[in-house]
Parts: sequence; C-alpha cells; structure tokens
Amino acid sequence: ALNHRAESGLGQNIDIAVVDAQIASLVNMGTNYLLSKEDPDRVGNEHANIVPYQVFEVNDGHLNVAIGNDEQFKKFCDIINRSDLSENQKYSTNIMRVSNRSQLIPILKQELKKHKKDYLVDKMEKMKVPGGPINKLSEVFAYLNGLNPFLSIEAKTHLESVAQIAAGPSQGSIVLLRKLNRS
Repeated sequence: ALNHRAESGLGQNIDIAVVDAQIASLVNMGTNYLLSKEDPDRVGNEHANIVPYQVFEVNDGHLNVAIGNDEQFKKFCDIINRSDLSENQKYSTNIMRVSNRSQLIPILKQELKKHKKDYLVDKMEKMKVPGGPINKLSEVFAYLNGLNPFLSIEAKTHLESVAQIAAGPSQGSIVLLRKLNRS
C-alpha cells in the first residue's frame, strides 16, 4: 500500500483481521502445537524454546534476560559469578536448559536478586548479552526528560485545572495525567 501510494499518489485499503494478527504472534507456541499436536503449558513471560529468556527480579527492580545461544549463556553466567552453571552438562546447551528449566530458573532467580539492575545492564551491554532493564515510569521520565525536556508539557484539563501530560510526537498525542501541586 505504501509503495502504491508513493508511485501513484493514491491510497489503498488494508484489511487485517485482529485474530489473524494474534495467531501470527503465536509463532513459537503455535509451531510447537502444530508439530506435536499437544497443547503447550502456559509459560507467561518465559520463552517456550529458549532458556533463560524471561523477566527476573533483581535487587532493585526487574530485568529482562534474552539469552539466545550457548555462548551468551556462558557470558551471562560469568556476569553473575556462576560460571559453574554454564559448565554443568544439565545447562550447557539450550536444549538441556529447556529440559531442566524447572531446576535452573530458581537458581537464576536466587542469584539475580543479589545484583543491582544497573550493574547487570552495564555488564550485559559490555559483554553483548541481550536483555535490558524494566523501568518504573519514574525512571522512564527521569531518563527521557534528561534527554528532551519537552517530553512533558502542562495543559489544562477539562476541569480547568492544570496537569502535566506526556507529550507524544505531536506534543500531546499521548495523555498521561498527573495533577501538579500548585501553591
């Protein structure tokens, strides 16, 4: 449709069924079902075929860990001072980590609670281990407002009080209200 518009100047209708889009997002679990004909267990934020690939609680918040291969797992274990885990045959390959998920994940949960989020993110970035922080909104706005002070603006609400809103790309397209204390 975009190419057509660029070439002809005319728009086109795009018809996408929401259910089709949702089914497409089930690529991993859907493929597992289609191959095995068995309903998979619910895994929440965990990845069905890759371990560890999920959210973990850390000392001061939460961290998303997205280990995609055995070398990344080895580096991750070095970061958390548990190289013994990557050397253990039960966890040395992704296939083994998936098979032994119920034993490995509690160990990782315990270990990760010992570390602060910023420390882990810094080490993971330096060692090219995929993942990242899960920030509270206070952390998001503190960081983003440091980069661009115009990400929040003051506006009058329908009640004529003044509120601070998150300014989206069009200066106010995303509205998150927080009443300001006025003296």
